[in-house]
Amino acid sequence: MIKILTTKIHHQNSGGTIYNSELLKFLNDHGQATQLDIITSLNDYSFEKNNTYIIDGILIQTNLNLAKIKNHNVFFLIHLWPSQNPALSIEMEKELLLLEKEICLSAQIVVTGTTSLEHLTDNLNCPTNRAIFIPPGVPRNWTPKINYPKLPKKIIYLSNFIEGKGHLTMVEIMAKTGDDSISVDCYGEILSESYFNNFNNRIESQQLTNIHYKGVVDYTQINILLLNYDLLLHFSEYESFGMSCLEAVATRLPMIMTPTGNYKAYEDQGIKGILKTFSFEEAEEYLNLLLSSETNYQEYIDALQDSEVTYWDITFKPLLLILTKP
Repeated sequence: MIKILTTKIHHQNSGGTIYNSELLKFLNDHGQATQLDIITSLNDYSFEKNNTYIIDGILIQTNLNLAKIKNHNVFFLIHLWPSQNPALSIEMEKELLLLEKEICLSAQIVVTGTTSLEHLTDNLNCPTNRAIFIPPGVPRNWTPKINYPKLPKKIIYLSNFIEGKGHLTMVEIMAKTGDDSISVDCYGEILSESYFNNFNNRIESQQLTNIHYKGVVDYTQINILLLNYDLLLHFSEYESFGMSCLEAVATRLPMIMTPTGNYKAYEDQGIKGILKTFSFEEAEEYLNLLLSSETNYQEYIDALQDSEVTYWDITFKPLLLILTKP
């Protein structure tokens, strides 16, 4: 039996929960009896012999007792290392770094984004034979966009509302454009009420009527939703892999994104719209040029046509081989 361990966040829409759900389905579809357990703490969990455990990195806490996993077949599934949260104090970051180094020596590691992968080698000195990179994907029936306007008018911001996700940067940039004919629709779970309230207050103070919160969208509807837009914005300050960016690439939807998640893979493919920094001015410059230049917008579209699309049934195969190895 394979058990995927995570928290109650699984009941909310996010890139990590979509990934976990797709992994659960894939393993069961490929003959591996797998279940997902929602728990509150690893220290209180009873590990059983003969089971394989895939532990969501969200369960990593500073008081984690690693002796609990000793003599068990354990994988830590890292969407984002806890120490990479920019809101941490210096003391907490150091404490988590030490714990993460111990985890690398105690278990096998599955990382889902290049940001987390680089952290392994740059900061944790993790042995290469203990880690595997398994990026997210999209379903096989994902439909690409084929019709585009001359200039983008309908923009989507697909990201949960929590500190660091860049909505406030988007609001300020849109306020400076001064063009009410360009709309931005925002979709995502409200994970931080204070952040969401700040978002609404910024919109009201700037008297913007072209930015709207549209609620939560089910994963099965994201492809259809993206087809109705001309551009995706993603100004996050940190990201594991940036699911919405991956989905935009698969949809052939132009985007402007900060250098987070799997951005290096997009750069290697020649995809346009990857910011070089987190600078407000650079993001504003990229967006203004895209909104005003038909040539520039067409270049973004053309650069997406031959981009790689990663499918769930392909990306999970290397992990399946490891899990089923005699």
